[in-house]
Amino acid sequence: ANGLIPTLAKARFNIDGIVLLAETDNIAMLNEDITDLKASITLLEMIKKSFMLPIKKKYSLDNLEDITKKEFLL
Repeated sequence: ANGLIPTLAKARFNIDGIVLLAETDNIAMLNEDITDLKASITLLEMIKKSFMLPIKKKYSLDNLEDITKKEFLL
């Protein structure tokens, strides 16, 4: 289902699309955490670099461990 919307947009309206996916970690699912922060940060960094978008870095892979620790303490 990940490519459904771009596929339908191309088929029905001749609009090109792109699907960007990030590999997620099963540990996030085991911990009942619905987000995979590492995958999200990696995907945002790739988008920023590829499309030269001005995405501000509040989180990074460098401080991922600190962010995760803070989340568990809350």
